[in-house]
Amino acid sequence: MVKQLTMELITIMLEFILLGITGGLLGVFYRNCLKPRGMIFNWLYYGILKPWAEYYEDMEERGYIIEKSFGRSLLAFIAYPLGYCIYCSTTWITFFLCAIYLSSWESLPNWQTIVIGTLLATGVQHLIIVCSCRWIISNHPDHL
Repeated sequence: MVKQLTMELITIMLEFILLGITGGLLGVFYRNCLKPRGMIFNWLYYGILKPWAEYYEDMEERGYIIEKSFGRSLLAFIAYPLGYCIYCSTTWITFFLCAIYLSSWESLPNWQTIVIGTLLATGVQHLIIVCSCRWIISNHPDHL
């Protein structure tokens, strides 16, 4: 009985690890469809997300002194998970993958397993993004 429960937990955790790998790779793919010139979502990144996220920095560079407003701060807050920040957007992709995975269960595991599995998937996804930003993606702020 205990051995069977342990094997079930190991299987579930391996599935969450695979969700993290999938989320991380989808995040890298999504970023590569956003930033490079000529890619399908390039207009979204440079036309919407970047101006929303960098509005105050752009105005400061031009010499304007602008007080922060709630609306502009909200747009910047929205831009990060939509693709401006690879960590934020990939985390949300992984959360959605976990939600889709868990919604396919007839009977969910206990909440502790769900929390640990989601954290495991997010950790694996972050590991993939950190490695990608360090060694694969050039000109990223984390690239040393």
